[in-house]
Amino acid sequence: MAPERDCGNNPPVLASPTVYRPRIGLSISIGIVVSLVATLLLLRAATPPPSYIFDPVEKYSYKHDDPPGSEQRKTAAMMLAQGESALAQLDFVKADLFFGHCIEIANLPSCHRRLSALLYVVRDGSARAHYLRSQ
Repeated sequence: MAPERDCGNNPPVLASPTVYRPRIGLSISIGIVVSLVATLLLLRAATPPPSYIFDPVEKYSYKHDDPPGSEQRKTAAMMLAQGESALAQLDFVKADLFFGHCIEIANLPSCHRRLSALLYVVRDGSARAHYLRSQ
């Protein structure tokens, strides 16, 4: 006996019909995971920024009670000039030390200004404190 030929009149028959059933458990677990991730992101965003943003600490400070005298100002101006020449040679360590000594000797605003710019370049957190002192 020869097999029957399909002449195109009969639709194809599937062996077993598949039925789509939504998985409720999977959608609930996805919802829980999404809500946990959102909660963690919100908690991370609610943490305060580092303390040096609001309460900056100076790297160098003037530790004398009396204002600097003329001799101290002259020495500080010399330190400022040496710091600028070290900065021109891109020697950041020497420039940092010279500007710091300038601040410790006479607390000149120009020393704070130059040191804040240098500390900003090297990403030191005390840059803002020195910038505020230069104003």
